[in-house]
Amino acid sequence: MNKKRNVYKLLKLLINMEDDITSIVNERKRISRLLTRRVICAGIGDFLKWKCSNCDSTEKLNIHHSYYPTDVYKIIRAIANEEICILCFKCHREVHSKKNET
Repeated sequence: MNKKRNVYKLLKLLINMEDDITSIVNERKRISRLLTRRVICAGIGDFLKWKCSNCDSTEKLNIHHSYYPTDVYKIIRAIANEEICILCFKCHREVHSKKNET
């Protein structure tokens, strides 16, 4: 009985750790999104021309992240390397649907 209780405690601890890790990852993404918007709106990302980098649409634009840097210099580098780009809603959805297929 004591062994079952210990296993249960361990499982509960692991589940709580997973929740903590998920919270940290989500917070990192939130910070990266906020900083990316600030960088782009500050004019550093003006070369993006506020149009979809895939189809040139100017409607329903989204910022797409290949990864979520939380340092301004890494964000600028990611924009320059097209790891962060502007996509319209349709193209953004297609990128993520292809990503989920693999």
